[in-house]
Amino acid sequence: MAPSHLAADAAEGGELGGLKAGATGFHRVHQAMILFGAGRGEAMKRLLVEDGVGADARF
Repeated sequence: MAPSHLAADAAEGGELGGLKAGATGFHRVHQAMILFGAGRGEAMKRLLVEDGVGADARF
């Protein structure tokens, strides 16, 4: 089952809604894992590419 913030986001019809990239590397990796596990490839792509999370060498 997807975390509640993803369910709420899906109900609103958005990809990430107001969800922002996590504050730490751990949080950003966890967000990407949750999106991948939920089959939300486009949202994961937006997090990694458009929000620049994937460009961080620590990621």
